[in-house]
Amino acid sequence: CDKTAGRSSTLSDAREERLASIGFVWLPKEETWDAKFAELAAFRQSHGHVRVPFYVAGSTKKANPLNTWIHWNKKRDAGAP
Repeated sequence: CDKTAGRSSTLSDAREERLASIGFVWLPKEETWDAKFAELAAFRQSHGHVRVPFYVAGSTKKANPLNTWIHWNKKRDAGAP
């Protein structure tokens, strides 16, 4: 909802509450980031490091989505002050 992003919305509070009550995701990109962060934390817990392999285990062609997520976060932050 625009309300969670700091903008006004035409969605009534009652409708916002109804959507929230069934688990509606207001900021899907944020939820995805949180899920990948949790996955990375679990990887670190299991392996003792965060050097995620580029390829999915047992494959030399399928890129590991967690590694891709790390790459894009590093790339995005490279331009940050």
